[in-house]
Amino acid sequence: MIPADSRGSGGAQGPFVDLASVSEEERAGGGKSRMLFPLRTGVELFSDPSMPAAVSRAKQAAVLYDEVVFETGLYEVSIAETGSSGWWHPPGGLTDEDLEASRRLQTPGTPFTISLAADGSDRAATFVDSPLVAAYASEYHTGILDELARFSPDWVKLLTLANNPPASTPEGKLFRRMARRDKRNETLMPNSRRGGDRFKRNWIIENFNRDLVVSSLVGSAFNPTSLFAPMVSRHTHGPPPGLATDGRTALSVAAPNVGALPWEAVAEFRDHAGSGEVRVMLREFDKRAAREEPEDALAYFGSVSRDVAGALTAVANAQRRGWGERIAAAVLGTAVELEPHVGPIAGPALTATGLGRQWLQERRSWTAAFMLLTRGES
Repeated sequence: MIPADSRGSGGAQGPFVDLASVSEEERAGGGKSRMLFPLRTGVELFSDPSMPAAVSRAKQAAVLYDEVVFETGLYEVSIAETGSSGWWHPPGGLTDEDLEASRRLQTPGTPFTISLAADGSDRAATFVDSPLVAAYASEYHTGILDELARFSPDWVKLLTLANNPPASTPEGKLFRRMARRDKRNETLMPNSRRGGDRFKRNWIIENFNRDLVVSSLVGSAFNPTSLFAPMVSRHTHGPPPGLATDGRTALSVAAPNVGALPWEAVAEFRDHAGSGEVRVMLREFDKRAAREEPEDALAYFGSVSRDVAGALTAVANAQRRGWGERIAAAVLGTAVELEPHVGPIAGPALTATGLGRQWLQERRSWTAAFMLLTRGES
């Protein structure tokens, strides 16, 4: 395991570059395709304490994208019927025991209380006292960054952000305007606008918009889970005119499940020329999504999806001899389906005029990609 102090506390953490401490030009990505794994919109990846889906998805992204960016630290949140409490723990102070303990979550329905007392006082005021609706914890150190640190790939980047963008910054102002707009939207998760799920709805809205802005700052797609599907559906475009539609598969790629491979084998899979060709095609999609009409980007993705899937399957078949039959069966017997979505950063009611940020002037849209495990053919 990696000692806690090697996880760092900001800047360059261990062998990896932290995008929070580089120039704005480097932070924007320089035309590379990126996948961001945020803590908040990734909380559902950690619902299985014994086998976090985050590890498998990170391996898949390592093959598909030029760079993979992980938000650092440990995020924990408890949401009750009358309030919520979230906390980010910086990476520098985390121990293996802290990360293991974070997997033991409270059960919904458990009594939950938040009380505060002044220093030196034995009297506390209770602000929240109601049943727990949901509890989540997320971190990308266990099984991902701690393992990757052993061979220090330059395609891994970090992002240390703490909490929400400051209200005094252009991106902080944009995030807050977007969140306020969505909270007022009566058609967005309408059954949760009042009652016991109200604070969970607000948490979903706030953190989706936060990660949307953050992903645009670093020029990346991001990987939300099904918990945030209502937000994606609300803000993204459907299939473009003229594109054949046959359900989800019209705009998706079913790729071999490289999540079943150890990290060293993932790195070899990534280094294969066929994987490089796939990243070129997805890099072009990312460029179109950032600067052209979303419909054009989605049409391009639909036109190359078969080539992407074919190239990745060919790489898997070429390398399967070195994996052993059990791992080869797991890689080729299931598939991870990549389903892209594209939406505008700022809609008609949220003009970007006057924000003065190069990333916002050049990146007109944001992209999100769901990853779903499906049956494949060996």
